[in-house]
Amino acid sequence: MKIKHEVNLLIIILTVVMALLVVASVNFVIGQVLEEEMQDKDLAIARAVYAILIIAVLVLVSGILLNSFLMRRMLKPIEALVEGTKRVGGGDLDFRVAVTSRDELGTLTESFNQMIAERKQANEVLREGEERYRLLAENTLDVIWKMDLNLEFTYANPAIFDIFGITPEEWVGSRLPEHCSPEDMRNMGLLMTDVLENPEKDTGVVFESTFFTKNGEGIPCEVNAKMLFDENRRPICLQGSTRDITDRKADEERIEHLNSVLAAIRNVNQLIIREKDRDTLLQKTCDALVEARGYDAAWLGLLRDSETFDMIKGSGFQEDVSRFCEYVMSGDYPPCIRDTLARKDRFVVMDESKECGDCFFESVCSGKESAIISVEHAGRFFGMLAVLLAPDVAMDEEERGILADVAGDIALGLHNIEMGEARNKAENRIKAALKEKEVMLREIHHRVKNNLQVVSSLLNMQARAAKDEDIQDALSESRDRIMTMSLIHSQLYEGSDLAEINMKEFVDRLLGQLQSYQVGDMRITRVVRVDDYPFPISVAVPVGLIINELLSNALKHAFEGRGEGKIEVSLAASEGGRVNLTVSDDGVGLPPGFDINTSKTLGLRLVKILTEDQLQGTLEVTSDGRATFKMQFDIIDD
Repeated sequence: MKIKHEVNLLIIILTVVMALLVVASVNFVIGQVLEEEMQDKDLAIARAVYAILIIAVLVLVSGILLNSFLMRRMLKPIEALVEGTKRVGGGDLDFRVAVTSRDELGTLTESFNQMIAERKQANEVLREGEERYRLLAENTLDVIWKMDLNLEFTYANPAIFDIFGITPEEWVGSRLPEHCSPEDMRNMGLLMTDVLENPEKDTGVVFESTFFTKNGEGIPCEVNAKMLFDENRRPICLQGSTRDITDRKADEERIEHLNSVLAAIRNVNQLIIREKDRDTLLQKTCDALVEARGYDAAWLGLLRDSETFDMIKGSGFQEDVSRFCEYVMSGDYPPCIRDTLARKDRFVVMDESKECGDCFFESVCSGKESAIISVEHAGRFFGMLAVLLAPDVAMDEEERGILADVAGDIALGLHNIEMGEARNKAENRIKAALKEKEVMLREIHHRVKNNLQVVSSLLNMQARAAKDEDIQDALSESRDRIMTMSLIHSQLYEGSDLAEINMKEFVDRLLGQLQSYQVGDMRITRVVRVDDYPFPISVAVPVGLIINELLSNALKHAFEGRGEGKIEVSLAASEGGRVNLTVSDDGVGLPPGFDINTSKTLGLRLVKILTEDQLQGTLEVTSDGRATFKMQFDIIDD
């Protein structure tokens, strides 16, 4: 703005000066002409022309001065800027324009110099980035390429030679269809069509394809491609990278194979747990190894001795496996089995280049690896597991370890089956022995019961024959005791359990038996509360004798002179084995001052001895108008 004001002011001044000069000149000329009209006209004209020339010279000098001023103040800096622009455009980023003033042109010049400095710095950063990209492109293992819309390659880095055996110079100028199959071209065409139809995605595509080397060998590759567009979103070219994934594909195939093997192993382990039949286990194991696509064929052979097979199961090429099993069972072993049996090797692998001579299975195994693994557990050699791998699949150490574990698991399963069979045989023998002992024990109880009944009958006969009433009573009491023991053996013989007695049934039968002997026409009411609790015979016998003595004593003494009476028997047992036995009657009660510890009665002394000594329990006797005997003891297992 400062320059503009100066120029405008100068122009105004010059215009005024020139106008004044012109006016003065015209006035002067007119004056001279008028003056000279009267004098000499020629002289007047000469003076007028001379005056005009002087005015013109003054105007010219003023114009030159004005131009010089403008050149110094404006045009020179602008020319310097123009020159600087040309030199910068030519790549001279070190050039700087001199700043000659502090006005707008000076500010413009400083901005221009700053722009050059920033551009130089940006170019250096760009050059460094390009250098890094060049180093990356020239040293990366992936192929980096660029291709026009006609599918002609315009750039390729040196990695192209390492992967495909083609130099970058040979690759550039070639077209994509020359390096891949028509099918891959169709797939790539579909991908590129999707990119062109949806340019807003602008994310590129990643796909797998097979590219051919210089000698025609196909190499699996992963392609990462992206379409480049101009500012109007029109496609310009394609660029991307290509990676050799041969090793990755091999690893994926290997992992897939091992996963199928592991799936088969899981099935085998489930079979080992579930199957209890040897034939079924062997056949389903072979089926599992084949069905999981881990192996083309598998067979399992069990040995009768160190050289003779007792059983063979197989799966895979069914006709060939069946024929193989027939040959082996007939004793015609192929060389691989003969060698394995002779060398006692635990793991034998035969590669695809093996020559099996006259082996009848050679056509099936040709071009494939196979393995024979010993099936053994805890030093016991059960037999062999053989597997045939799929073509182009090699067995590594990891798979060897897996198969060795499978063989060990199979051996463990066979061992468990043998143990199960042996256990079943032992259990059957034990059951037979127990059955035999049960029969014998029943017979013993039956004979004891019969013998006790014979003794009871003899005592009954003796009692009837005795003249002394005391002797008769003693013999009758002994008879009742013998019959009580006989009743226990009778119940054991008749029941399903030879070691325990159902006391409720026993007490009911005992009461009925005693009443038939002693009551006669007396009406006795029986109140029996007995838990349905099994008592071992070691407890049942003394409890039965105790109840017998107390009931006999009540029937004999409690109801004298009466036509009726009531007897209560309560027998309760807790889950812990604590037993409460109570026997009471509503008779005349016990004599005054009765003490069971000093009782002279054999039966009551027997009750005390059986309760306290044999059953290790307690005895409490009360008489409050009725006689009550309470006993407590624990059932102790023998």
